[in-house]
Amino acid sequence: MTYLEKISIEKNNSHEIRLYPEGSLFLNAFEKSAYAFCYHIKAFKVNVKTLKSLTTPFVSIGFPTSKKDEYLKGYTTKNENDCIVIQLDEQIDEKDFQKWKASIIEEYNLKNKNQENYENKNLLETQKATSFNERMEENVNLSLRMFVKEIKELNLAMMTPMDSLNFLSDLQKRIKNSNL
Repeated sequence: MTYLEKISIEKNNSHEIRLYPEGSLFLNAFEKSAYAFCYHIKAFKVNVKTLKSLTTPFVSIGFPTSKKDEYLKGYTTKNENDCIVIQLDEQIDEKDFQKWKASIIEEYNLKNKNQENYENKNLLETQKATSFNERMEENVNLSLRMFVKEIKELNLAMMTPMDSLNFLSDLQKRIKNSNL
């Protein structure tokens, strides 16, 4: 069964919790079933998911199949169309469900916005660092080209040994001071 089919079933759900197996290891509840499970049985961290074919995100919970007996102890269950169904004594309140879902999606969006801001800040800092590094590299290249040009233009035949040593000493100092 696809997510769309599960979400479609949940739109008309008014009085039951439907747990859908995911492989043999997990059970998932979607939308109103997730709300009812968290409200009546056990509170879980709720996941928010999106599909291209849906205009709004949907919510779900999940837990390992090995916890099924522990969580559903005292509840009457039946298997129906490859899912576990728990009949509720009371109807799922549509307004409460919508408020609950809206608050979860709002929290999710805020978290994602903060994450996006953090990533944008990191990207900006990386770009600044890259820009700074590029400028530094350009400066180093310029300095190297200047030193190479000076050495190329040097007329060793016209220099005394002492002039040569003084030039070499001066060049060494400039290289040390330029952080090359």
